[in-house]
Amino acid sequence: MTIFMVKTLISIVFLVLALFGAFTMFETLGRSEKRFDTDRLKKAHRINGILFFAVFLVLAGLGMAYIARTGAELSPRATFHVMLAHSVLFLFLLKLAIVKAYRQFYGKVAAIGITVVLLALGTVASSTGYYILSGGLTPKSPRAAADASGTPETSKQGLSADTVGVQKGKDLYGSKCLSCHDIESASATGSPGLKGVMKLKALPSSGRPATADNIALQLKKPYKKMPAFPELTEEEVTNLVAYMKTL
Repeated sequence: MTIFMVKTLISIVFLVLALFGAFTMFETLGRSEKRFDTDRLKKAHRINGILFFAVFLVLAGLGMAYIARTGAELSPRATFHVMLAHSVLFLFLLKLAIVKAYRQFYGKVAAIGITVVLLALGTVASSTGYYILSGGLTPKSPRAAADASGTPETSKQGLSADTVGVQKGKDLYGSKCLSCHDIESASATGSPGLKGVMKLKALPSSGRPATADNIALQLKKPYKKMPAFPELTEEEVTNLVAYMKTL
């Protein structure tokens, strides 16, 4: 199971806790005629808040560990995701401070709570939602070269680069590829992991032979949903392929 799948499952739990917190808050503060015992609702809300915060810390820890391990530059989507997560943390702690110490602002608690839930939804949508919509949970099997779009390249020429080129390729992979393609997984699910990709007979999604030329072709004229990278120079593609050979 890849780190993306683990984060997806935990994020679903996080989302459920956020929605349950909203439910207990609305039932406690929003109804004049109570359907449930108020004391039990308040207790459930407190316990839910503790679990919500704990799961948030787990997700934050996984995210920071991933960034530290890969050294990847954050994409605009990932940056937006991090900003939303920081907002959730700040408002959650503010709400807690008001409830525990600054009761004169208690009238603001409901609005802050709703905002926390909405930001939590945005946080999950910008990460887990994107992963699911991009096919992260959809099993895919390698296809025959004849089924791939275009005529598969079968050249075994390969692209070489020195150690400096490999390092440049690693940096480029971190900024362009790593947000979708895990380097520690060979899973063909969704955006496939690329561990050992150059040792395979065929590329995970397109089914083209796993050659350096076809890696370069995939970058310029990708198969299915993968975006193209026409801005990459020939040298950058060479460095990127050289790094992928080391996976």
